[in-house]
Amino acid sequence: MEYLSHEEISYCTVFKLKLSQDEIEVYESCMKYVLDKCGENEIYEITGCKLDELQSMHKNLQELLLKHVNETNLPDKYKDSL
Repeated sequence: MEYLSHEEISYCTVFKLKLSQDEIEVYESCMKYVLDKCGENEIYEITGCKLDELQSMHKNLQELLLKHVNETNLPDKYKDSL
């Protein structure tokens, strides 16, 4: 991961980062694990966000991978979503 820049917007900090496909896949897999194994209260305790917020972030990462990674470089677990 490479830090590019950040800016303060209202109540949060927005970061611009450079990530590899592998790094994004790790984040996506961790989110999937938490979504599959934890209940709503535990999700909030671990992540600080609600179930629907984590589901949305997870979906965004999956869509990012499917949209921008060449199919031949995608692990099989993503190919079912094509």
